[in-house]
Amino acid sequence: MKQLEEKIFYSIKEVSENLQVSYSYLRFLENELPGLVVKRNSKKTRFYSKENISYIKQILHYTQKLGISIKAAEIKINAERLLQNHPLQIIDELKATKLFLERLKNEIEQ
Repeated sequence: MKQLEEKIFYSIKEVSENLQVSYSYLRFLENELPGLVVKRNSKKTRFYSKENISYIKQILHYTQKLGISIKAAEIKINAERLLQNHPLQIIDELKATKLFLERLKNEIEQ
């Protein structure tokens, strides 16, 4: 992976080249991971933050190097974040996870 120039946001092309993954894989991750929120402009062009890129790198590490699924990697990353956060933030994260699981359950039932 080559070093990205210091910017606030990066294009899908820059992220794709830096992480050596396809555009379609980045779009796939965006759809699969609720924790990956990519900014878009009025033309729907994607812009990735440093936090987005770090998150994707973690996902790639767990999926490619350790061979676990994307969802398992997401759970592991969220658990690691919870352990580092303040207890009140843990409660907020658990509430957000509960809402996500409730939405997922409703989608499955429909």
